[in-house]
Amino acid sequence: MTQPSLSEDESEATISRLSERLEAADWGGTVADDASFAVDTGLAELDVVYARRRPYLTFGMHTEDEEGFLQVFFGQRLDAVLDVILDGQDNLDAESWNDFIERLLATGVQVFSVQDYTGADAKELRPLS
Repeated sequence: MTQPSLSEDESEATISRLSERLEAADWGGTVADDASFAVDTGLAELDVVYARRRPYLTFGMHTEDEEGFLQVFFGQRLDAVLDVILDGQDNLDAESWNDFIERLLATGVQVFSVQDYTGADAKELRPLS
């Protein structure tokens, strides 16, 4: 899971792209040392957290009964990852979580299931088919 950190310029470009895409889709966001964005779809609260210079973002899905966290190592596929997130946001809940993960994996990125935003207990996910 060790991947090189991003340069400051790459981090700035990542934050800029996250802000542009997510805020255009009505996600609220804050950018300081790190960037975080969230939206409540009615089915779930979704959030994206990006820590400066990290080669991944953390995606969270929270419902009344369940929550899930993913670390997504986006590489050169940030827009493809955002496409999956934004295309699926209105229908994403605990029941559709596995299908959502399959769509993320189909973009060719590395995805880890984690326990929380710190990345605890990371387990790499693989496509089912």
